[in-house]
Amino acid sequence: MPKFNLDEWWAANVDPELSPLDNMYKQITREAIDKVKELYGIKKEEEMEEDFIDVENLDLSDLL
Repeated sequence: MPKFNLDEWWAANVDPELSPLDNMYKQITREAIDKVKELYGIKKEEEMEEDFIDVENLDLSDLL
């Protein structure tokens, strides 16, 4: 399973130059991802099953 890195995704899909507002949205996105992981009982990415989430086809821009 590919690992998801919010910082790399953000730089590639949103904007590598972060304004204060971008930082706020990025932090909100990070907290939302952490909350989803908490709801599904995922403590670390290593605990996830290989086919649990396919992040390659996941469009996270809708979170914003």
